[in-house]
Amino acid sequence: MPADEPDRPLNRSDLADELQAAVRAREELSRDEERFLIETFLQRLDVEIDARIQARISSRSERKSVNPAAILPVVLVFAIPLSAIAAGTAGLTGLIVAWISIVIVTFVASHGWNDR
Repeated sequence: MPADEPDRPLNRSDLADELQAAVRAREELSRDEERFLIETFLQRLDVEIDARIQARISSRSERKSVNPAAILPVVLVFAIPLSAIAAGTAGLTGLIVAWISIVIVTFVASHGWNDR
């Protein structure tokens, strides 16, 4: 691995090839050169691990956000008939329960669940 090569993420086969080369070269090196070889390989491995962690973090944080204004027409389409049915069958109590449910569903749809 050249010293002027920039740190870039490696794929699994690149890491395997680099490790095999390091193990083969280790037999021919002095103690200081061996330490340098090991440190260099570990630095490359750190770059790879960091890149994979960053990729996982960014893929989890790329949640599609929904514009609350886009949800409003859908909510109204369902809220009007649900209100009529709830008020007609259960009176004021049914209407209150229906609207509490509508508010909860609207909030969850516009803000989403937190993935943990």
